[in-house]
Amino acid sequence: SGTRAQLLLSDTPAFPSLQIWHAGLDLAGATRFGSSVTNPANAVGRWIRGLNARGRFNNIHLFAEFSEGSRAFGFAGSIVDLELDGYRGAPALMGGQGQLWGDGRAFAMQLNTAQSKLQFPKLFTDTWDMDYLQGMVKAWFGPSYLAMRGSGMKTRIGESNIAGSFSLTRPDPRHEQRLALQLQVDGAEVSAAKSFVPYKIPEKLSEWLAEGPQAGRLSKVTFAYQGQFRVRPGELGRRLELEADIAHATVRYDSKW
Repeated sequence: SGTRAQLLLSDTPAFPSLQIWHAGLDLAGATRFGSSVTNPANAVGRWIRGLNARGRFNNIHLFAEFSEGSRAFGFAGSIVDLELDGYRGAPALMGGQGQLWGDGRAFAMQLNTAQSKLQFPKLFTDTWDMDYLQGMVKAWFGPSYLAMRGSGMKTRIGESNIAGSFSLTRPDPRHEQRLALQLQVDGAEVSAAKSFVPYKIPEKLSEWLAEGPQAGRLSKVTFAYQGQFRVRPGELGRRLELEADIAHATVRYDSKW
């Protein structure tokens, strides 16, 4: 049947534990089920619907332990062909795979993916085609709060090897919702590097980065972004730093210079 269950009873019958193994399930069906049984106003329910996970969850292990006044629940398994929609700052992913484990309020995923696509729709215009993607992603859900962190992220896009990390916090107050992103790139042509310029930067800076650097080879590229998703008028709520060495450069300066 693809499912096994085991009920374990200790010497104290009031404290049983339950273990279930299942061969696998379709994540799209699980997403539909989760959406139907959770409150639309609940943070977990909103994220289940927003991320809209598709793919396969295989070799699933579930456990539940019950003791006086408390209970614990957990799960673990492997994910293949994972697709996620970008939602409220979380990245969109196509073609993910790895190991997933967690409980009712938190989860972690060790990514080990080949030939996938990644996009941060709240920060970058382009979708990045990756030869591989490795790293750890952790998330925690609360009644009115979500935190997500990606660490030890490594990938290759075109001719560039990239390492980095990201974190986002989503409390209910909209102006307290923040994203931080750090990237290190070993090298890239100027034309390719423009894919990593976020669109939520001052207009004049965006125009110069689009039109000023014309050609050249960048190396030792470091990019850092930290800021709010929404800022009040006049508020300095976003910070950006970009540093790189450039060789054989062609730069168009302002005509008045």
